[in-house]
Amino acid sequence: MKVHILYLDPHDDHVSTLDKLGWAKAPRVLIVWPRHGRVLTRRLDLVLLQRNAQQRSKQIGLVTHDPDIKAHARDLGIPVFDSLDDITEQKWHRRLRTRPPIKGREGPPLPDLLSPPQGAARSPGLHPLNKIMRFVLAGIAILGLFLLAAAVVPKAEISLTPQTTTQEQELTLILDPEVEQPQPDGHIPARWERIVVEGSLRIPTTGSASVPASTSNGFVTLNNLTSDSVSVPQGTGLRASEHGDVRFVTIEDVSLPAEMNVEVTAAIQAVSPGLAGNLPIGAINAVEGSLGLLVSVTNPEATTGGTDESRPAVSSDDQDKLMRELSDQLFAEASSQIQKTLDSDTRLVEGSLRQVQILEQSYDRQLGEPADSISLALVLEIEGLMYRRYDIDPAIKITLATSISDETMPIPETLSYQVLSEPAIVSKETASMKIRASQETYQTIDFTHIRELVRGRTPEETTALLEKMLDLMERPQITISPAWFPRLPWLELRIYLAYAWETE
Repeated sequence: MKVHILYLDPHDDHVSTLDKLGWAKAPRVLIVWPRHGRVLTRRLDLVLLQRNAQQRSKQIGLVTHDPDIKAHARDLGIPVFDSLDDITEQKWHRRLRTRPPIKGREGPPLPDLLSPPQGAARSPGLHPLNKIMRFVLAGIAILGLFLLAAAVVPKAEISLTPQTTTQEQELTLILDPEVEQPQPDGHIPARWERIVVEGSLRIPTTGSASVPASTSNGFVTLNNLTSDSVSVPQGTGLRASEHGDVRFVTIEDVSLPAEMNVEVTAAIQAVSPGLAGNLPIGAINAVEGSLGLLVSVTNPEATTGGTDESRPAVSSDDQDKLMRELSDQLFAEASSQIQKTLDSDTRLVEGSLRQVQILEQSYDRQLGEPADSISLALVLEIEGLMYRRYDIDPAIKITLATSISDETMPIPETLSYQVLSEPAIVSKETASMKIRASQETYQTIDFTHIRELVRGRTPEETTALLEKMLDLMERPQITISPAWFPRLPWLELRIYLAYAWETE
C-alpha cells in the first residue's frame, strides 16, 4: 500500500504538523521525527494527529527514537518504526496494548516467618559479639549506600563544539504536480489551480468599407404591346436582367394610349443607393408583375447620380487586437483573483497562467461591417501553477544530504538559501527555479566511546583528554551535579553529552 513520508522540523508543533498531514494523499502517512530537538512529545499531540488521520481515512506511523513518544504510541496503537528501512506490513497492523487483569491471590495465607515460634523463650540480652557484628553490618550497609549514592546521584553534562564546515551548492528545483512530497532529485509538489473570468472591451475600428451614398436617376421608354390603353402607376418596379439585384421604380403615373407599339417616357429612380445603380443604355429591360406582359421597357440613356462613400469598418486586425487586449485584461484579473485566495506560504508561478478554453466569445460587429467601433464579450477558463515555499527547505535538506558523508551532519537552524532565478515554466506541466543553498556541517562524535573514556575523571582531566582527541572550536563545557562532587560519575548513564547548539 502507498505510503506518504512526512518529515518534521525541530520547530514544528501539532498545528503545523496537521497542516502537513492535510497535503498527504496516500492512505498511510509515515511521520519522521527530526534527529535533533524534541517535538510533539505529549500524548495529546499524538491523539490529535491520530484523530485527524482517522477523519481523513488515513493511518499514521512514526519513525522516532524518543522513548516517551514510543510509549505514548504503543498505548494508542500507533505503529512505530526504527528507520525508513524497517517498514513492514506486520508492524502497520499493531494493536492497542492491553493490561492483563489483576487476579486475586488464591490458596492459603503465607506463613508468618518473621514472628518467633510459639513458646520460644526471649533472650534476656544480646551477646557482646552479636552487638559488634550488628555495628559492622550496619557500617557495611551505610558504606554500601554511600557508594551507591556516589555512583547514582552524581550527574555530569558535557557540551561540545566541534569544528564546522560551510556546505554550499547551487540547486535546480522542479515544481512538479506529479509528486506529493519533496524528492532527492529536487522535485517538489505543485498544483494547477483553475479559475473562470469574464469581461468585455470596445475599441475603435481601423478598417474601411465603401458604402452607398446617393441613388441613381434616369428615364425609361415604355412601349404598349397591346391595342388597349395601359396605366403604369407610380412605384412600378423595373429590372436590369444582366445586373443582378439592381431595381428601379417609376416616380410618376404614366398612361399608354390604346395603340400598339405606342411609346411613353417615364422618370425612374434606383431602389438602393450606390454606384451599382448607374447602368448603361438599354440595361433596364423588364417590368415587374403582370404589367410585364403588356408593356416593354428600355432606358434610352444611361442612369446617373448613384455614388458610394468610404466609411470606417471592422477589419481582421481590429478583431485580433481586441482579442489580445481583452485576454490580457482577463489574465491580469485571473492572477489577482488567484493571489487573493492563496495563504501566506503558497505562491503563484509568474508567467504560468494559461488559457484552458474559451467558454464564450461574442463580437457585436462582423468582419467588414461598417462601424465606428467594435466590442467583444469574452469568458475564459484560466489555470496557473502554484507551489508552497514550505516545501523548499525539505527539498534542499534532502538534496544536500546526498552530497555529504554519513559521519557528517548539518547543524540545525543553519540552512539558508538565495533565489537565483524565480520559478519559470520549462515544460507543459512543470516549472523550475534555481537557488544557492548553504548550511553549516560538523563531524559527528561517538558519544558512547567518550563516556567510556571520561567516566570517573576530574573535569580538568576530561577537558585535556577531549581537546586532545577531538577537533573542537571551543573548550568543552562540563557541569557536575552536585557541584561539590570532584569527579565525573562512574556510571556512563549519568554522563550526558550534547552539542553546544542543542543546549542553547
